Amino acid sequence: MSHSQVNLSKLRTQLAQLNSELFGLFEKRAHLTHLIQVEKGSKLLTHYDAKREKALFKEMRSQLLRLSLRELASFSLLMESQAGAPGMYPAWSEGVHLVGPSQGVQCLINPLLLQETHPELFKTLKLKTEFSFLLSI
Repeated sequence: MSHSQVNLSKLRTQLAQLNSELFGLFEKRAHLTHLIQVEKGSKLLTHYDAKREKALFKEMRSQLLRLSLRELASFSLLMESQAGAPGMYPAWSEGVHLVGPSQGVQCLINPLLLQETHPELFKTLKLKTEFSFLLSI
């Protein structure tokens, strides 16, 4: 086996290990998200707090800005899928906030996340009236 093949094998092994760790973190995140939803439910708190979410994205801004649009969409989809039962969190990826069908990966992304990372793309979204509050957060 050549040096290049050995190096490639080591890199692939490291990537496989990282993938395994990443999936473990997904599971831990899902568990914590579930506990948060249970706690919110027990206190009759709203399950979606746009202001809190916007603050979270502001705190994470430097990390988020290093991600591609597809990576942001992946993070947004992860958040959405782990947020609980339908109706507890907006289905951004289904375009619930948009007027008519839209194209482009930016339409899959939580609009507050998009606003924080790509304000120019956020401005192109055609928001439904009931989601116009996102403009003032």
